[in-house]
Amino acid sequence: MEENLDGNLKKTLRDTAEGLANILSAILLLAVGLSFLARVHWLADIFSHFLIQYIIGAVVLGSFYAMIRTWPMAGLMALILFVSLHEIRRPVTPSSNVVPAISVMQYNRLIAQTNHDVLIEFITKTHPADIIVIQEAGAEMGKVIDHVKDIYPYYINETRSHAFGMVILTRYPITDRKFIPLPGPILDNFLLRASIDIPGSEENLVLYALHAVPPTDNIPWAQRNSELQRASTYVAQDNSPYIIMAGDWNITPYSPFFQDFLTATRLNYQETQLYPPVTWPSTFRLPVFQVGIDHILSSDSLKLIRKETGSPMSSDHYPLIATFGLASP
Repeated sequence: MEENLDGNLKKTLRDTAEGLANILSAILLLAVGLSFLARVHWLADIFSHFLIQYIIGAVVLGSFYAMIRTWPMAGLMALILFVSLHEIRRPVTPSSNVVPAISVMQYNRLIAQTNHDVLIEFITKTHPADIIVIQEAGAEMGKVIDHVKDIYPYYINETRSHAFGMVILTRYPITDRKFIPLPGPILDNFLLRASIDIPGSEENLVLYALHAVPPTDNIPWAQRNSELQRASTYVAQDNSPYIIMAGDWNITPYSPFFQDFLTATRLNYQETQLYPPVTWPSTFRLPVFQVGIDHILSSDSLKLIRKETGSPMSSDHYPLIATFGLASP
């Protein structure tokens, strides 16, 4: 009698677990399928950003199905795993013997943050990078510029009353700057271009910075894509050997529109670790619940040495810091 009860309980638990796994598998399959329609609709594009999560889900569910010997579902999870791995493939560049020459920090400060004491302390104590790009920079960011000017004497101040202001701080002289308007139906955005005289190089470093509109609906989705397309046109026409482009673009590397940008500009998206740094939202803490929407890309003559994140400092974004070595142009 007890053996029958134990057997029935085990069967009930197995059936319940399998039923839950089937529901999760259906959700996973739907999400992966929608991600292939990213060019069609903004919601489908959102689903293209979670390939790492799809990989984790496929591994967990596939292992469960293999354990209970439900081979068709295990095979389906293996297929999802293969497809996601194929889509996510990116070059992982190991740290080399290249001598560090220039470092860049990209940081979305969050426009709602008006007290920047923690940011000032972070910059003055750690000197996190040679060049710092701060986005969502409001008028209060002038206080930051004043407090760090002994360390970062050169800057571009394009603060705004809305979330698309920007400040660039640098240790090295800015020899040329250009404000490139990117008008759109949501707001009139802009792309910044700065030519920076870096030590150890006869050629200046050219920095582009963009904070793209978040794709919260069809119209802002179209504007974000248009901003990236227009920015790629400017970058593609730039003959400078040392180019870095940084910003919060509200897009992950797995979207086809990000791939379009890489193709047009011939800039490199690289990592130095298998699990790429994630930058948003910092409130979720665990990387599995976060995505990388802040980026630092580089031209061929810049060799990535390392890329890492720092403390969010009460922002919803982590700062992204990349260090590069110079190769012969």
